[in-house]
Amino acid sequence: MYIHRNISNNFWLKLFSVVLATLIWFVISSNFRSAETPVNIAPFSPMGTKDFRRPVVVMMPGKNVQPFQVDPSEVTVKVLGEQSTLAKLREDDIEVYINLMNVQNPQGSFRVDVSAPRDVTIQQTWPAHVYVKSPAVAGTE
Repeated sequence: MYIHRNISNNFWLKLFSVVLATLIWFVISSNFRSAETPVNIAPFSPMGTKDFRRPVVVMMPGKNVQPFQVDPSEVTVKVLGEQSTLAKLREDDIEVYINLMNVQNPQGSFRVDVSAPRDVTIQQTWPAHVYVKSPAVAGTE
């Protein structure tokens, strides 16, 4: 009798709370799932990862002819994709660069940007930042 009274007391409010909590759980759960699932990859295909060691290219305006030293000059890029896609993927398909187009004084640490084909996902870039300095500054140290 006690259990029946507890359930029936504010029954519609309790039912509404359970439905609302379930809806919130589904929304949050689906957002986590979509963030973890790479774009354009079939859910039941065999997945794999592959590492590429790529040189860092410096993107600068054409008028700036000053040479720069990038440390480190190469980074490792780990990509995720279908096994068949990774088997066809060439090193040249992965581009690694730092963008110094709008930088007045290109000295210091800069984020590494990576461009890859649409059917793979960039999982990790290591290191994620490189240090840029001009040879004139490097020679004085």
